[in-house]
Amino acid sequence: MSADDANGTVYNRTTEPTGTRKPCECLCFQLDRVGRERFFAKCATILLSFVAFILEEIVPECVICGGLYFFEFVSCSAFLLSLILLILLCTSLFNKVKLGNWKLVDFLSVTIVGLLFLAASITYAVTHSNTDLEKTSIAFGFFATIAFGVDAGLSLKYTKPFEKKAGSKSPISESTIKKSPGGETEPLSSQPADA
Repeated sequence: MSADDANGTVYNRTTEPTGTRKPCECLCFQLDRVGRERFFAKCATILLSFVAFILEEIVPECVICGGLYFFEFVSCSAFLLSLILLILLCTSLFNKVKLGNWKLVDFLSVTIVGLLFLAASITYAVTHSNTDLEKTSIAFGFFATIAFGVDAGLSLKYTKPFEKKAGSKSPISESTIKKSPGGETEPLSSQPADA
């Protein structure tokens, strides 16, 4: 009999039993952070940007290729970023990635990508070679821009990304401010240390 058994258990078990965790636990979708309407809007942004990218990729030739290349970059980036955001927001990976304000990141990324998609679609519409495939690709670019706009609007409506959390305080609270003899206030951290 060891000394630990005589005195009682000194250490508790710190590991989780192996049979209690599901192997695909992080892949389960949860719509509670996004909501049904925003989930469908995000799926629409993914689908439309992917279709615009594929249609642009099968264009056989171009005369002025700058608009085509810009559209290609934006549509592919929009597809990948939207897919990554949807996966992060709808799975338990959300809890593993530590980020201060997800609502603001989501809103800003959707808004910026939507504006870039609009710019790329306009640029491509101005420089395309007038083939039906290019026109269809441009149309899907504008549809994707509308979907990103709808997603940004729903984000503003439901998540309110610019609201501060209840109970959050400013970095300098009232307890750290000292009144000086002249009536001015300054943070205690900026006071010189007295010897």
